[in-house]
Amino acid sequence: MSVKCLIACVTLIALSAGMPGVHTLSASDGSDGNDRNGDPPNIVLIYTDDMGFGELSSYNAEDLRTPRLDQMADEGVRFTNFYNSSSACSTSRGALLTGSYHQRLSVRTVFSPQSDRGLNPDEITLGDMLSEAGFTTAAIGKWHLGNAPNLRPNAQGFDLFYGIPVSHDYNYPDGKGMPFYENERIIDRQIPDELYTQRLTDRAITFIEDNRDDPFFVYLAYPMPHVPLAVTDRFKDRSQRGLYGDVMEELDHNVGRILDTLEEHDLDDNTIVLFLSDNGPWGSYGNHAGLTGGLRGGKRNTFEGGVRTPMIAWGPGHVRSGVVEDAPAMTIDLFPTFAHLAGGQIPDDRVVDGIDIRSLLLDGRYPSVDPNRPLMFYDYSSNRLFSMRMGPWKLHFPHRHQIVDREGHDGKRGSYRWENIGLSLYNLDDDPPETENLAGAHPEVVNQMQQIADQYRNDLGDALQDISPGPNVRPLGTAE
Repeated sequence: MSVKCLIACVTLIALSAGMPGVHTLSASDGSDGNDRNGDPPNIVLIYTDDMGFGELSSYNAEDLRTPRLDQMADEGVRFTNFYNSSSACSTSRGALLTGSYHQRLSVRTVFSPQSDRGLNPDEITLGDMLSEAGFTTAAIGKWHLGNAPNLRPNAQGFDLFYGIPVSHDYNYPDGKGMPFYENERIIDRQIPDELYTQRLTDRAITFIEDNRDDPFFVYLAYPMPHVPLAVTDRFKDRSQRGLYGDVMEELDHNVGRILDTLEEHDLDDNTIVLFLSDNGPWGSYGNHAGLTGGLRGGKRNTFEGGVRTPMIAWGPGHVRSGVVEDAPAMTIDLFPTFAHLAGGQIPDDRVVDGIDIRSLLLDGRYPSVDPNRPLMFYDYSSNRLFSMRMGPWKLHFPHRHQIVDREGHDGKRGSYRWENIGLSLYNLDDDPPETENLAGAHPEVVNQMQQIADQYRNDLGDALQDISPGPNVRPLGTAE
């Protein structure tokens, strides 16, 4: 596509359907994509932590064995340009669960156990929306969107919460160790790190079996491969990449256990399973961090290695089979997509930034997705717009960011240094590692992207330009 045609196309998108402050999404027109009996598909959403783009053999990782995830890719859709809006735990989770940029939620930090803030209970989450659509819902694993009772999953639309409130590397302030919850009851303290993957999978399987006769939604947020890494004895020293590889192979095995459970109970033909990660690898941990598959950056910045992750969709009765999908998409798109699949309601009293991507997951019967839609990437720790993508183009705005200065080893953290980047334009089709700045060669693309970014700044704010958040930004939640 020529630059001129691309600009015209994106201008039409921006003016008609895609810009904040211009539209809100209306209620879903009902479930579509159901099985032949008209039942909505069950949904299992698996969200790992700090897993890089180059961690699965289906994504060209030559030193890891991930046969069950490869099976999902072979029998489903493997996305090559799938994004989070940020590169840290809380911010990416807020966007995933609401279909809105984390800036719109005022989630601009990673919440510690001591924090009295979190995702506002007035937000409508995937749990809320799917519960209203008749699904039984479970949040299993790591939450990290607020530690107070009114901010935890049971207050955010989930019938079951089984897991931990924050990352497992925190020292809990009461000195008793990380609490492990079943709903609002603490059932354990400081379980061994090597038990998380297996124990959470066990509970997800029990939930599936208990609810197999009715629609269910499982949000399974594994704490691994976030540090500290650990595996059960069965997976120790199995991989070619040390402990990190062992962790990934254990994750793969447990994903396979879920697939086997669905097949055992004849649920595989009416269940959609998605596998993705919250951000790229935490590079300062060296051999205890993942790989980006050659992409630049990682956790804590908005280069491709920080915000682009694997995403695999599988569901023999619904999802396309054996497809590699190159169209850019984002976690915020899952909310409206699930709403249409489940017959749920997309709120029309607030801006939802995601779009329906059933055409990418299922088939061409559904509204098409324009590959040139703009995607915004904000900093994980402040209200700063760092970069955006539009079609093949990635534009970084001038800012200061962290890069790894010295890698750690065997669980010990290394160090970062600060680096400045000027206005920089990259063609991701030709240059995924973002090495050749084409801003000078394509000023018309830079200008067009700047104009679109200004519309987002005026709505979501941008501290880099002293622009305060606009009226469509919603308040953060506070502990009661």
